[in-house]
Amino acid sequence: MIEIETWTSPDRVDSLVPLYEAWKEDQRGGIFGISMQMDSYINDIKKCLESMESCIIVALDENEPVGLIMMITIKSEFSDDQVWGVEKGWYVKPRYRSVGGLLIQKAKFWCIDKKCSHMVMSASNLASDMYEKVCRFYTRMGMALFETSFIMEI
Repeated sequence: MIEIETWTSPDRVDSLVPLYEAWKEDQRGGIFGISMQMDSYINDIKKCLESMESCIIVALDENEPVGLIMMITIKSEFSDDQVWGVEKGWYVKPRYRSVGGLLIQKAKFWCIDKKCSHMVMSASNLASDMYEKVCRFYTRMGMALFETSFIMEI
């Protein structure tokens, strides 16, 4: 039975290292010349949890983390009265992909609780080779294409 929990303390982040290591196998940072250092990434997550309105929503199968979404809040640069919930990374182990929708729904409820006007999720060619599938998934979840980013190694 899958349990979905919301973590706001950095104390449990180290228990997610095996899940992030699994994601590291899927990520494509090397294609873009991006160094993917897990220690740095884990420390950044801890700092976010310590210093800003943020959380990690975790899917657990018998206490084993099998998926997560990291959410932060930011003030909209376009309006003084809007706050956005922004995904800072998410991953679900391949055999648990069906819990992605549950994680996103929980993230949406977290955003509502934090009085966010919008929730922003990214679809990244860096994260995996599933960019097109993720875009279709977001569309099915009721999201609209918002921005496109490009990168150049210099």
